[in-house]
Amino acid sequence: MGSLGLFFKRIDNFFIILQFTLLPYFLSLSHWQPSMAYLPFAPGAHLVRLGLTGGAFDREVFLLALLQGVLLFAVGLWAMAAMYRLVRRKGILGRF
Repeated sequence: MGSLGLFFKRIDNFFIILQFTLLPYFLSLSHWQPSMAYLPFAPGAHLVRLGLTGGAFDREVFLLALLQGVLLFAVGLWAMAAMYRLVRRKGILGRF
C-alpha cells in the first residue's frame, strides 16, 4: 500500500476504507481450520489467539506464519522498489 501511496500520493481515504473492509476478515479467523493455512495472516492470527487464550504452541503453524511473513515482506519490498523506479522514471518523486 505504501508503494501505491508513493505513486498516487492522495489515497489516504482509500487506505482507511481498505482497512475497515479487512477488519471482518481478521475477526472471522476465530476457528482455525487446516484449509485456512494459505490465507494471508491466518496462521499468525491463530497463534496470537492461542497465546492470548493459553492454548498449546503449534510449531508447524508458527513455521508457516514465519514463512508467510518473510514472503509477504519480500513481495512488499519488491513492489516498493518497482514503484520507486517507476516514480523516478516519470519524474514525479520531486513533487512531494
